[in-house]
Amino acid sequence: MEFASRARSRAQPGAEGWDGSAGPGPQELVVRMSEDVCTVSLDASGAPLHRRGYRLASGKAPLREDLARAAVLLSGWRPGQVFADPFCGAGTLGIEAARWARGIPPGWDRRFACEAWPQLDPRVVAEVRTAAEAAMRPGGEAPIHLSDRDPGAVSATRENAARAGVQNDLQIEHAPMSAAPFLSAGHAEGAWVSNPPHGGRVGRQDTLRNLHQSIGQRLEALGPGWSLTLVVRDRRLAHATGAKMKAALMTSHGGSKIWVMGSAELDAEQE
Repeated sequence: MEFASRARSRAQPGAEGWDGSAGPGPQELVVRMSEDVCTVSLDASGAPLHRRGYRLASGKAPLREDLARAAVLLSGWRPGQVFADPFCGAGTLGIEAARWARGIPPGWDRRFACEAWPQLDPRVVAEVRTAAEAAMRPGGEAPIHLSDRDPGAVSATRENAARAGVQNDLQIEHAPMSAAPFLSAGHAEGAWVSNPPHGGRVGRQDTLRNLHQSIGQRLEALGPGWSLTLVVRDRRLAHATGAKMKAALMTSHGGSKIWVMGSAELDAEQE
């Protein structure tokens, strides 16, 4: 049995490396117990690592940024290819795709607790950031199309994209999937990556199944050059699309198991 507890402790005068300043605030310690083994570690992150810093506006069922990035990578999508998400919610999948296409590292817009450690030379942090910034690419190469039937979600996507610095890389529209213009634009190939609505109530299962069947019908109409990647809580819904879907990833999200299901094989060279 494993459990975790968190305790806060301030650096004390006389500690090695302490310069007498109060510092930015308490340093969090993470204590983990497993049977008779106790592990004590310093929290080097601060806020959880999946928080990028740009998503202040949220949708009804927000997808963690790290899981969104994983879904993008597992989809096989490459910059320059069409990327489509007609269930964009807060825009996390499309924003992560745009930032990956630009070479923006995860967590670029935030700070980390370890940056306040007296042992960490700020010049090293500056050098790492300078090198990362030099490796970034200009935007605009990736045609990324996002839409949602909820006007609040569309507004959240636009706000988050602006904070993430990729608003010019995204085409964001207010439309249901059935009227999403980019799904009728005649693109020969592309990657459809979505986190469709999902619910736990039994009474909604027929509605969700019908929705995923509609996704499959739209995918078939797009042609063989398109791949489909879905984030689902029930693998049967992914299979309801009629596409040959395989589980690329299973993890926990919000206390529930969640799968990334894809119709494309993962490229062996994919990051």
